[in-house]
Amino acid sequence: MRPQEKQEESHTLTQPKITAAFERHRKYDSNSNEAKKLNRAVAEFLCMDQVPIYTVETYGFRQMLEQLNPKYQLPSRNYFMYTEIPRIYTETRELTTQHLKETILCLHN
Repeated sequence: MRPQEKQEESHTLTQPKITAAFERHRKYDSNSNEAKKLNRAVAEFLCMDQVPIYTVETYGFRQMLEQLNPKYQLPSRNYFMYTEIPRIYTETRELTTQHLKETILCLHN
């Protein structure tokens, strides 16, 4: 290896700054799009597969999520029971009602 190549190579390898190292382990803010998307996915899993809500508190489930995305902070089962699942229910009910109204209008025309 020529001296110039060795010098260029050494400039590309740098030690990460301490702030960058801490940033990698920082959890998503609970209002971030990433956290909201993951919360929705967990709630849909619970509903679609009819899994007990306490599943979110089990060691295996938490470990799996930690391995899949270490930045995600899983909310409590109360969050899913009183916030996210009721939100899905309301959205689904409204969507179904709208589709039924459209179907009734089509049948009358």
